[in-house]
Amino acid sequence: MLNRSIQLMRHILLIAPLAIMGCVGFRSFQTIEPLTFKPNPIAPFDAILVGSLTPTFKWRQPDPTVPSDFAMWSDGPEDTPQDLVFYAHAIKGCEYHITTPLKPDTAYFWSVRLSTTNVWATMQDTRVYVIATPVAGVAGYSTSKGIPFKIRTPKEVKAQVGPKK
Repeated sequence: MLNRSIQLMRHILLIAPLAIMGCVGFRSFQTIEPLTFKPNPIAPFDAILVGSLTPTFKWRQPDPTVPSDFAMWSDGPEDTPQDLVFYAHAIKGCEYHITTPLKPDTAYFWSVRLSTTNVWATMQDTRVYVIATPVAGVAGYSTSKGIPFKIRTPKEVKAQVGPKK
């Protein structure tokens, strides 16, 4: 009987911490929110895989009649934006289509801003966590600000099949 009780207690101690711990993440965008290639809520620093070397970027901004600027940067050695790869000024509307193919299997940072400002759109990620202990619960949060948007192009591009003649 004592052996069975020890086994049961050991089982509870191994599983209980997993069952009583929780974490929730919240994304927020200050001015402009990406609609395509939005950062992953579970891994906001990871690149989003796009399906084309000429993707179309879409976003939501407070006033869609205000022109915006779009830019892309290469991925630097420490996973930060490095060299400017592409820049478009005074875009009308809330989308931009890349016409010059990007390099395959390459990470790029991208952002958009209102043409009337110098502030590029980024994401803020807030994580709230709760850990219950036998004595009391512990809670807290962490916030990461200024997270840039990041994409990765496909490794290979499949040939597009045109309509039959």
